Formats: sequence, structure tokens, C-alpha cells
Amino acid sequence: MARIADFRFDETTWKGARDMQRAEWKLLLEELIDDGDFDEALAGRYLLATATAGAVLFEALDEEGVVAHAVRLDLSPLAEPIREYASIIRRMHVSEESYNTALFRALDTAKKVVHDRAADILSRAIGTISTEPATLRRIFSIVFSLRVDTAKLPWAHRHGFR
Repeated sequence: MARIADFRFDETTWKGARDMQRAEWKLLLEELIDDGDFDEALAGRYLLATATAGAVLFEALDEEGVVAHAVRLDLSPLAEPIREYASIIRRMHVSEESYNTALFRALDTAKKVVHDRAADILSRAIGTISTEPATLRRIFSIVFSLRVDTAKLPWAHRHGFR
């Protein structure tokens, strides 16, 4: 597996986001750049994600900005995991005193299960980008954050939505 040089969103997506959303994206992208394991064909490439209503286009660019590899991710197979994930995070919004309850731990486990299931879907859909589960979970976090404004979700950061 290989490292990429950078990962960014298209200008329209980036400029259309609120400051808090961009701050969240920066953190997610930094984690993916620093810790992601990508297909060898993407080594040293610059990844660009362009979001549309029903898909995300991932393009690997060379140093001149020429597209060397592209994968279109249809979001319909991820609709249910995205919905479930958001629902779980909303349910995790509890008071400090409830943080260590059995319900909270069960919800945290459910969140991880959904995250893993989404990574499995991504493995089949964009396996030419990465087949590494941890990297695919991070990509799901990015896709999730493109579909759901995570800055508006209660406790999303605290519960390791990333």
C-alpha cells in the first residue's frame, strides 16, 4: 500500500461549506493523508473529491494536474449506512452523567459496526483506491461529512465519528 501527496475537495464544495464544516474536513483529510494506505498506483498522487447530488468522483492527479486515475462512487449503496450512522450519533447525544452507561456503549458499538459495513461497501465500490479497512473507514467518514453537516451533529467529534 502507498501514501498519497494530498487530498482535497473541489472548489465548489469547499467554498459552499461553512467554516466549521471546512475545519472538520481539514481534520478528516489530514488523518487520511497521514494514515491512509492507498493502492500503489496512487503513490504520491493528489486526490481530488468532487461531490454531486448522488455521487462522489475521486480523481488521482499527477504533479501537472492531469487525471491519472478516476473512480465514481455512486452513493445509493451508502444511503442506509449514512442514515444509520447519523441516527446513532444523534442518539449518543446524552448528558455527561450518561457517558458510561450500557446504552451509550451499545450505541458506540453500533456506530462502529455501521462504519465497518460502510467500509465493506466502499471496498467493493472503490477498491482501486484502497482495500485497507482503516483507510476505507476514513473515506466513509469523509463521504458521510459530505452528505451530513457533521458540525451540526451533537457530539460527533467527541465520539470519534472520524
